[in-house]
Amino acid sequence: MYAIVPFLACVYATIVFPLIIASCAPEDSVCLLEARPESKIFWPLLALISLVWAARNWSRLRFPPLVIWLFAYLAFAGLSVAWAFKPETSFIRFAQQTMIVVSIVVPAMLATRNSDLMRGLFVCFAIACVLNLIAVFARPPIDFKFATWGYPGYFAGKNYLGEFAVVALLLSVHEAFYPGRRRIVGVIIAIIAVALLILSNSKTSMGLTVLAPGLALATLLIRRKTRL
Repeated sequence: MYAIVPFLACVYATIVFPLIIASCAPEDSVCLLEARPESKIFWPLLALISLVWAARNWSRLRFPPLVIWLFAYLAFAGLSVAWAFKPETSFIRFAQQTMIVVSIVVPAMLATRNSDLMRGLFVCFAIACVLNLIAVFARPPIDFKFATWGYPGYFAGKNYLGEFAVVALLLSVHEAFYPGRRRIVGVIIAIIAVALLILSNSKTSMGLTVLAPGLALATLLIRRKTRL
């Protein structure tokens, strides 16, 4: 029950919302730039569900150091609203970001240990990978003056597709460590993710493909050596 909320958050952020934006006409600035009514309903509802669960299961919640640092960083982001150029706009974005974090972190901490949260994330990104592969053939690449060439998929820009492909690739590698059908599917989605990454032509995302696992490995080695 608790694992379904982070999964729904992932589906909305990587599939539903980008497809809504992709359906907007390029000249329709209101559709593209204005706050969407769907988001005004979805994220507050998920955050409310998470807060109710947290209140009812407070004795079960355990806050590991990583989560404490995450909330501390979020609090500092909220404090920065005080010196923002547009405090009202910054506060709205901070409030939405807080709802997103709460909707993901709290249910994940309440979920039982046998809940395969990583599998749920992989399924979400696998579906989005297939849909983006179709979108690449349906939507032309970004190719206009002062813009770097690259396919955006159904996202708002090529860098979004590149960032998405990196996460999809990392989740696919994790899935490929499991035997049987899970390994086969993991390899297939990894191939699609690499293809999307190349088609996006996002140089930053390509760098993150190497940098992120490298930093994770270095952190793991430091932890084993120093017991931090």
